[in-house]
Amino acid sequence: MISDDYPTVTITGGNSKSIDYEEDLTIEGSAAYDCPSAGIGKTLTPTWTQTDGLNLGDLSTYETTDYQLDFPACTLQAGQNYGFDLTVDIAPDGTFVNVEVSVDVAPESFTVDITGGDTTYSAAEPEIDFEAELTYDHSCDPAEADIEYIWSCEV
Repeated sequence: MISDDYPTVTITGGNSKSIDYEEDLTIEGSAAYDCPSAGIGKTLTPTWTQTDGLNLGDLSTYETTDYQLDFPACTLQAGQNYGFDLTVDIAPDGTFVNVEVSVDVAPESFTVDITGGDTTYSAAEPEIDFEAELTYDHSCDPAEADIEYIWSCEV
């Protein structure tokens, strides 16, 4: 338990977030003293840092207020996990309080359509050609990744 000398730092909606690749994400924090008189003469300075996931660079790009990060849709990569810390420095004490936030971004989904659908061929046919089309029906460009096709044949 943090004493009344320190503010309580919280994240709106909890410290664990799950989103789809195509969703905007807002992470909003706050810091407040349980006993308001404990904060008299003290300055609280929040700082966001990234602790996990693909590097997003300077987080100030995504700060709309000191206590809020806004990630537009398609910013965080599908199938990735990210971690952030909101650290609140307390001046003139030289102390700090922080809270961690984790963000899980759901993997992208693709659809593969096999031309002609399920088809039965006779054993007498010497050669069989299959065709398939990969479709991506989303508003974001797909993340650069290798896509692996696996064909199977039932006899």
